[in-house]
Amino acid sequence: MSKLSADEAAGNYVSENDMMKLPISSSPSSPSSNGGKGSSGCSNRALVVKRILRATLLFVAATVGCFIISGFLLGSYYDNGLSSHQAKYTLDTVLRNASMKDKTIILTTLNDAWAEPNSIFDLFLESFEIGSNTKWLLKHLVVICLDRKAYARCLASHPHCYQLYTQGANFTSEATFMSSEYLDMMWRRIRLLSSILDSGYNFVFTDTDIMWLRDPFPQFYSNADFQIACDFFNGDSYSVNNFPNGGFTYVKSNHRTIKFYKFWYFSRKAYPKKHDQDVLNKIKFDRFLTQIGLKMRFLDTLYFGGFCQASKDFNQVCTMHANCCVGLENKVNDLKILLQVWRKYMSLPPNTTAKPQLSWTVPQNCRKMTNVRTTLVFMAAAAVAGCFIAYNFVYPPGFLYDGLAPRLPSCRNTIPPPQQASTLGNQLEDNMDPLDKILKNACMKNKTVIITTLNDAWAEPNSIFDLFLESFNIGSNTKWLLKHLLVICVDQTAYARCLVIHPHCYLLYTQGANFTGEVFYLTPDYLQMMWRRTQILSSILDKGYNFIFTDTDIMWLRDPFPQFYPDADFQIAADKFMGDSYSFKNAPNCGFVNVKSNDRTIGFYKFWYLSKYTYPKTNEQEVLNRIKFDPFIGKIGLKVRFLDTKYFGGFCEPSEDLNQVCTMHANCCIGLENKVNDLRALLQVWKKYMSSPHNATGTSQAVWTVPQNCRMRNSVVFDVTEKRINMWTTLVFMAAAAVTGCFIGYNFVYPPGSRYDALAVTPHLPSCRTTTPPSQQASTVVRLINY
Repeated sequence: MSKLSADEAAGNYVSENDMMKLPISSSPSSPSSNGGKGSSGCSNRALVVKRILRATLLFVAATVGCFIISGFLLGSYYDNGLSSHQAKYTLDTVLRNASMKDKTIILTTLNDAWAEPNSIFDLFLESFEIGSNTKWLLKHLVVICLDRKAYARCLASHPHCYQLYTQGANFTSEATFMSSEYLDMMWRRIRLLSSILDSGYNFVFTDTDIMWLRDPFPQFYSNADFQIACDFFNGDSYSVNNFPNGGFTYVKSNHRTIKFYKFWYFSRKAYPKKHDQDVLNKIKFDRFLTQIGLKMRFLDTLYFGGFCQASKDFNQVCTMHANCCVGLENKVNDLKILLQVWRKYMSLPPNTTAKPQLSWTVPQNCRKMTNVRTTLVFMAAAAVAGCFIAYNFVYPPGFLYDGLAPRLPSCRNTIPPPQQASTLGNQLEDNMDPLDKILKNACMKNKTVIITTLNDAWAEPNSIFDLFLESFNIGSNTKWLLKHLLVICVDQTAYARCLVIHPHCYLLYTQGANFTGEVFYLTPDYLQMMWRRTQILSSILDKGYNFIFTDTDIMWLRDPFPQFYPDADFQIAADKFMGDSYSFKNAPNCGFVNVKSNDRTIGFYKFWYLSKYTYPKTNEQEVLNRIKFDPFIGKIGLKVRFLDTKYFGGFCEPSEDLNQVCTMHANCCIGLENKVNDLRALLQVWKKYMSSPHNATGTSQAVWTVPQNCRMRNSVVFDVTEKRINMWTTLVFMAAAAVTGCFIGYNFVYPPGSRYDALAVTPHLPSCRTTTPPSQQASTVVRLINY
C-alpha cells in the first residue's frame, strides 16, 4: 500500500510518475530503524485518518447535493408532466373521450380539501364501485379540478381529469359556505357548465358529496330540458315551489338551456352576494323561462335523496346527497356511515332486498344542521301563513280597495285577469304567439323590423303619433318603411287608436301598470315603462329579429339605412356627439337604436336589463351610461357605435344640413304640449325644404326654426343643471378642504414616526384617509363564454 505524500494529503494533484517515487510503507510487524516507534508510523496513521474523514465528508456533500438536485429535477419533471398532460388533454378532448354516444357526460368539481386520501373524493368513487349498475358510469365521469393538487390526485385514480385555471382565485382549501371564495367557486361552476352546453354536450352535474348508489338515468324525465334535485320535494315535479339543489342537475344541450344558463349567470349581478342556488330560487319564477320555452322538472327525493329529505326506499334510491350539512369532517363521517349501510343492504339475499328492513342511520354529525334547516323552513312557512291570514282579515274577499287607505303589502301573487279576445279585428292563430305573428308580418327579408311604443296620451288625434306617421309620408324615401313598422301599445286605448290607422299593432300587457296618461320623466311609471321597453326588446332579439327602435317623438325625414355602420352590433343615437363614433364619451340616447340579433346583443340586453337592480330608481339611459364602461362589454365582444347627429339629430344638437339629415328627435324637451308644438314647426320647415326646386335643395339655405317652446324648457333645464354643477363643485371643494384639515390635524397630534399607545387616555382621532382597494385585474387566462 502506497503512502500519501504531503501534497496528496492536502488534496493537491499527484501524477502517476510521482506516485511511483513514493516510499513503500512497512507492515505493522516489520521493525523500523528506530524499533517501530519512529515518527514515520504515526505520520502514516494520521494520513489514513485524514483520508477517511475527507472521503466521508465528500460522500456526505455529494449525497446532499444529489438529493437537492434530484428533488429539483423531479419537481420540474412533475410540474412539466402536469403541464404537458394539461396541454395534451384540453377540455374538449377530455369531454370527447368521456362522453356517451349521445354526447352525455357526468361532471363533478374537485378541490384539494375534498381530494385528500380517505376524504370526499375517495368516498364518491367508491359509491360507483359498490353501487347497483353504476360502475360503468365511471368511464363517462369528468372531474373538473380547481387546483393543481386536486388535479394530481385525480390523475392518480381516474382517467378523465381536467384542471380549470382561474386567475387570482384559490380554491385549494375548504370553502366555507357563503364566503367570497365559496361564491366565486359556485359562479365559476355555472359559467363552465354554460360553456359545456355551448359545446353541444348534455351533462349530469353532481356534487362530489353525492353517493351514486344506482343508475339514475331510468328515473330522469325524458321530456325535460333541465331537471334538478331538491332539498325538499313537495310531490309535484312541475311545481316551482320545490326547493331545488344545484348540486345535482341533468341538462340537455339545446337553445333553451343555453339561453337559460346565460340568464342564470347574468342574474348574479341582479342578486349580489348570493350563490347560484339562491339566485335560481329567484329566477325560477321569471317569465323569461316561459318565453324561451324551458321545460323544467324537479326530481323526487324518493330517487334522489339527501340528508335534508332522505329517500325511504332502498329499492328505489339512486343518489344520496350530504346536503343540509356544513363542515368537511361532518360530511366525511356521515357519508362513510351511509356507504356502510348500503354495503349491508347489497349483501342481503335477493329475496330479502325486495322488502328490506334496513333504514338509514344518517345523518348523525349532520343531524344538528338538518334540524336547524327544518326549523327555519317551518318558521318561514308560519310567517307566510300569518301574513296571509292578516291580509285576508284586513281585506276580506270581495273588499274593494278605494286607493285612499294605506295598503298592506300583498302576500299573494296577483293573478292577471284573463286576456279577453280582441273585438277590434286581430284574430290570432291558436298555435302562434301574437307577437310572433305580427313580427313575421312586419319584418323585412333580413328579419329587421322598426319598432316604437305608444300610450294613450301620445296616441290622441293631432298628437305625437299622428306627427310621427306623417313624417314617414312626407320624408324622402321613407314611406315604404311604414309597412315594416310595429307599434307596441302599452294600453287598450292606444291599441284601439293604432288599429284604426296602422296595420301592425301589438298590445303589451303589464300587470299592475298604468301607462295611459302622460308619464313624467323619472316618475315610477316612467321608469317602469322604460324598463318594460328594454325587456320586450330583449325578447325580440331572442326571437332572432333585428330591429330599429325609435321613440314616437322622432321624425323620420330620410331613409336611415345608408347611414348605419355595417360592422356594428349595437348602434345608438346621441344627445351630444363628440365626433368619434367609437368613443364611449358620447352621450347616448336610447330613443333611437339599431340592433342586430346575435349572441352578443342578446347577452348585452339581458345584462342591461338586470343592471336596473344594481342601479335602482334609475332609467335605462342612465344605466347604459354606467355599464357602457363595464368590462363585460369587451368580454362578450359587443361592437358598439354612436350615430352622428349630422344624420340623426335632435333638439339637443340639431343636424345642420337638411341634405343629410335622416331623423330629428324632440329630445332635451319636457312636456307633451311643448313637443307637439315644436314637432309641428319642424315638419313645416321640412315641407318647405321638400317643396324647394331641386337646384335649391342641393345647397339648401333652409334652417330649423326649432326648438321653440322646447328652447325655454331647455334653458330652464340647463340653468338647473348649471346650478347643480356649481353646488356639487362647492361641495367637492368643501369636502377636500375638510379632508385636508383633518389630515393636518391628525399629523399634528400624531406626527410621523410616533407610536399610538392604546392604553393612553387621549382618544385616537378617526382616520381621515380611506384605504384604496387594489384594482381588480381582468382575467386574461380564463376562457370566456361567448354570449
